[in-house]
Amino acid sequence: MEVLAKIRGTKTTSQKSLRWPVERLEIAGSESARLALAPVLDDVLRAGNVVAAGVDQTEGPSPEGENFAVTVVLADEMEK
Repeated sequence: MEVLAKIRGTKTTSQKSLRWPVERLEIAGSESARLALAPVLDDVLRAGNVVAAGVDQTEGPSPEGENFAVTVVLADEMEK
């Protein structure tokens, strides 16, 4: 849910519809956190309208108190 909350927060901050596509999603976290995310990742991508080819998961530090560092890049325009 943390990753989806970051996606939705970025869309809200950018004043975009929740249906607005995400062109790039970078998720950094520990191996154990990424393994825990794996079973629900497809659902998160669908709910966030993320282009699957734009997802990058890496080993890396996350902000204190969080499981992941998430970078969201919204698409330039809505798909038709």
